[in-house]
Amino acid sequence: MTGRYIRAILLLLNAISLSPLYAQSHSEKSNELPYKEVVIAKTSFIDIGPPFDFYSVYKLIATNTGTDIEKVAVTPAVGSCQPPTIETARAHLQTPIAELFANKNLCAIPEKELHREAKRCKKCLVFSGVHITAQVQCKGATRSIKYDVLDRDMFDAKAGTPPETSQTMKLLSTLDEAFGGGDLDRPIFQTAQTQSRIAEESETLKEVEQGKYDSLFSESLSKLYQDSLKTPKLPLVSLNNSTPLAPISPVMPAYPPIARAAHQGGEAVIELQIGLEGKVSDAKWVSGSPLFESSATTALKQWLFPSEAIGKTQTVTLGFNLYCAQPVTNTSNSQMQLQSGQATTTIPAAH
Repeated sequence: MTGRYIRAILLLLNAISLSPLYAQSHSEKSNELPYKEVVIAKTSFIDIGPPFDFYSVYKLIATNTGTDIEKVAVTPAVGSCQPPTIETARAHLQTPIAELFANKNLCAIPEKELHREAKRCKKCLVFSGVHITAQVQCKGATRSIKYDVLDRDMFDAKAGTPPETSQTMKLLSTLDEAFGGGDLDRPIFQTAQTQSRIAEESETLKEVEQGKYDSLFSESLSKLYQDSLKTPKLPLVSLNNSTPLAPISPVMPAYPPIARAAHQGGEAVIELQIGLEGKVSDAKWVSGSPLFESSATTALKQWLFPSEAIGKTQTVTLGFNLYCAQPVTNTSNSQMQLQSGQATTTIPAAH
C-alpha cells in the first residue's frame, strides 16, 4: 500500500507541474518571463499649457544585472517659434524586469480584466492624465495592453483605481525617478535654454524616426522628429517708429527671456529725452508690457541721435514679435530688425 500511495502522489505532483496554471505561477515566482523586452508608450496630457501633451517611449530590456531602459521624450511644437523637441536618455535599474511588473506575465493577463479597466470611466470629466500602451511579444505575436491613468487616480485619495492601472502607476513612478522626474514635473513655460536639447543616438530613437511607434500615439512621432530637426525661428524685435528723427546706429534690445517664456509679444512706446552729443538722457515708459521695459530702456540709453535732436523729445515704438510674424507696418522714417543677435538695418537720412 505504501508503494502505491507514493506512486500516486508522484503522479499527482507530475500532473500539477504540467498544468498551465502551475506553469504560469511558477514562471512568475521565478521571474522567468517569455519575453526579454517591453516597450511602454506614454502620453501625458494636461489642460494647462501649451504644450498640452507630452509623448514618451520607454524600452525596457532585461539584463543579467537588472533592467536597461532607453527613453525618447517628444514635446510637440508651441507656436511657430518653438519646434518640437526630442530628448533621449538611458538608465539602468538593478531591479529585474519581472519585478518592475510585480512579477506578472503580461502575456497571461486576461483580456476581460483589461477591458473592464478600460471601460471604467467613459463619461468622467478628465482634465489631465496619462494614456499608456505596453507592448510585448507573446509567442511571436505583438500584444498591446492599454491603461488610462485619470487625474482622480493621481490626486484623489479614494479614486478606486483598478489593480492593473495602479501597478502601472507604480511602474511609471519608478521610471520617473530613474530619469529625474516625470513629464508633468516640467515647467509650463520653457526658456530658450530649456528648449535647446540634443538627442543622442539610440536604437529607440531610430525606431521613432522610422515611424515604428506612430500608431501608439495621437500624433505622428516620426513627423515630430523630422520637424525637430528644423532650425527654429527666433523672436523678432523691430523698430517700428522713431519720431521725429531716426537714431544713429541704434542697439536693439534683446527679447526678454521672461516675456518669451510667458508667450508675451506686442508693441512698446517710449519717450526719450536727448541730451548732449545726441545721447539719451532719460527714457519714459509710455505703454507696452512691463516685461519689455528693462530690456528696452537698457538698450535705448545706448542710442545716439543726430545733433538736430539735442534738447528735444523722441518717441520710439518697438515691436516685440514673439511668433516670428512680420513687424508691424512702419509709420516712420526708420526701420531696424534684430533676430537671433544678427541685425539688418535700413536707416534713412535724418530730416
